[in-house]
Amino acid sequence: MTTFTVVGPLEQVNLVNNGDFEKLDLSTEAGNILGWQAFKLADPSGGSHGQWNTQTGAAARSAAWPVPFPNGDNRAMLDEADLAPADPFFNNFNPPSTYAGSNVLYQDIFIPNTTAALDLSLQLYVNSFAPFTDASQNHRWTIARHDPTSRSASTS
Repeated sequence: MTTFTVVGPLEQVNLVNNGDFEKLDLSTEAGNILGWQAFKLADPSGGSHGQWNTQTGAAARSAAWPVPFPNGDNRAMLDEADLAPADPFFNNFNPPSTYAGSNVLYQDIFIPNTTAALDLSLQLYVNSFAPFTDASQNHRWTIARHDPTSRSASTS
């Protein structure tokens, strides 16, 4: 007969792969979206604009628009280059249609049935040059949770 005794705190496991975007890639550089899946919805009028990258400083990679620093060294950012460059005063002369599209960054994670407690967190920063009250612009963010034994998903 073998007996195991747990001494000390319970083990905490990070179920999300590269959740802080700091994991080293094959060239040993941190700051990537390894472990994540990116999806771009095809749009017959020109496609979904932008792409997922990592943000390391206080500016967007493609257009140098100011953004808050990440909490760590990196975070994921949906970014795209401006068709017409911004002037030195950050005036944007690009129409909203050049930023349109549906882009998703996701990761399937398995939560064991024996999980007694689970903490999930998300930090979201949104910057839009179209007012959020503009009904012609479809601003939507979804966080989905799916039980593989069910045919439906719950969203927040």
